Amino acid sequence: MFEEDIKNVLVSDMSIDISHLLMKTSSEEMSCYRTLAVSTITSFVNALKEQNQNKKIEKINEIASQIKTKNQCPVFLEFIDSLRHAFISFSKGGLSELFIYQENESWYPKIVLNKILDPNDIDNLKQTVHVYRGCDLSEYKNQKYGQSWTTSKQVAYEFAYQHYNAQPWFEKKNRVLLSGYIDKEHIYYSNQSKYEREIALNPTQLYNIKSYR
Repeated sequence: MFEEDIKNVLVSDMSIDISHLLMKTSSEEMSCYRTLAVSTITSFVNALKEQNQNKKIEKINEIASQIKTKNQCPVFLEFIDSLRHAFISFSKGGLSELFIYQENESWYPKIVLNKILDPNDIDNLKQTVHVYRGCDLSEYKNQKYGQSWTTSKQVAYEFAYQHYNAQPWFEKKNRVLLSGYIDKEHIYYSNQSKYEREIALNPTQLYNIKSYR
């Protein structure tokens, strides 16, 4: 669906889960917009070739604006706006900013880290780190965990039961607080200076995972 050079930027540079992206573009709700979605993503990638950061952002916004003036489908426009946000974040601060500022309230391209982000404070962590995550109960049942965790139980609780409670999909009975451990070498990012105390990790290396309701 994507040319090889475009796919390489999406996967290798931006760490976007291409299967997740293609699942969205191939969904029934996007059936009338598949070709336009692919061409728009291609245009966003090509905009990254601009040497000047402001020029990149200007071009990305211009592409999104042109799409919005010609289309009225809310689902497609939400899709384009999420991609616009992702590409602007990447333009401003590379993979670190893209991962850190990704949005979770609605559909967003899934970022899958497999390398360490800089700057970070991983060196200040203990060898074994106790981490927490607030998420959907299905994650625990399916053992398919996300990469964003925290060293703060309170923050994880807020993500489980407070941050998304205004969203139409939110159901408290389907939310859960997770606790687990991971060794330092399997952590891709840590920022313990902010309230969220975020940890981005390789979820396949977690152990002693427990759930709390």
